[in-house]
Amino acid sequence: MIHISFFNACLVVQIFTELCPISSSGHIVLFQAFVTDFFLHNGMNTNPPFLCALIQLAHLVTAGQICFFYRKNIMHLNKKTLYRLFPSGIHYIGPIIAADLVTATFFIFKRYVQVSSDYVVVGFALTGIILCAQQLLSKYVHTNNNQLSYAQGIILGLAQGLAFFPGLSRLAMVFSAARLLGLSTRAAFALSWIIYIPLILGSSLIAVLSLICNSFLTTSELIIYILTSIGAGILSYPILCNVYLLAQEEKLWYFSVYLLVPFLLALLHRN
Repeated sequence: MIHISFFNACLVVQIFTELCPISSSGHIVLFQAFVTDFFLHNGMNTNPPFLCALIQLAHLVTAGQICFFYRKNIMHLNKKTLYRLFPSGIHYIGPIIAADLVTATFFIFKRYVQVSSDYVVVGFALTGIILCAQQLLSKYVHTNNNQLSYAQGIILGLAQGLAFFPGLSRLAMVFSAARLLGLSTRAAFALSWIIYIPLILGSSLIAVLSLICNSFLTTSELIIYILTSIGAGILSYPILCNVYLLAQEEKLWYFSVYLLVPFLLALLHRN
C-alpha cells in the first residue's frame, strides 16, 4: 500500500517545483530517496505503479496555471493578440509542432531506456551551469525580432527532450535555447510553456487511460488527489508570476545558486 500523506507530498513537490527552472522530476527523485527508508520501515510502498501516472496528471495543474497567466491573450485570441505575444504571430505554429514532434521521440525513447536516478546530481549541476551560461552568452546574441524557423523549432524540441534526464530542468533548457536563438525574454518565456502544453495533454491522456484500465484509486483517494492538486495549484501560482518577472529581468540564473542545495543533498544521499 502507499501512504496517502507520502503521495500528497509528492504531488505538492511536483506542482511547486514545475514552475521553476530547477527540475521537478529531479526533486521528486530526491524526495523519494530521502523518505523511502521511513515509509519502507512502516511497510509502505513508495513507488507504486500508479504514482507515475498521477504525477503526470499533476501537469494539468501547471497547464491550467499557464492558461490563467495568459488568459487575456487566450480570451481575445486573434492575430493582434498573437502579434502582441509573439511578433511573428501565427508563424510560430509550424515550428512549435516540429518541436513537440521531436520531444515526443524522446518520450518514446525514455519508455524503453531507463536512466538511473543516481545521475540526478549530474542533472542539477548541468541545470545550474546552463542557467549561468545563458545569462552570460545571451548578451552577445543578436535578437532576431522573435522570428522562429522550423530548424530552430527542432532545436527547441531537442532541448525540451533532453530534459527527460533526471535533474535537468525543462524550463531552463527551453528558455535558454530560445534566448540563445535570438528570442526576447518575453517570447522565450511564453514559448517555453506553449510548446509544453500539447505534451501535457498527450501524457495526461495516457495517464488517464492507465488509471481507468487498472482502477488504482478508491473514490476517497481520488477526491483527496483532486483537492490537493487544486490547493497546490492556487498556492503555487504566485511562484509562476515571480519566475516570469525574474525572466524579464534576466535573473533566472539566481536559481543556479538554489540548485546547490539539491545538488549537495543528492551527493549526500549517494554517499
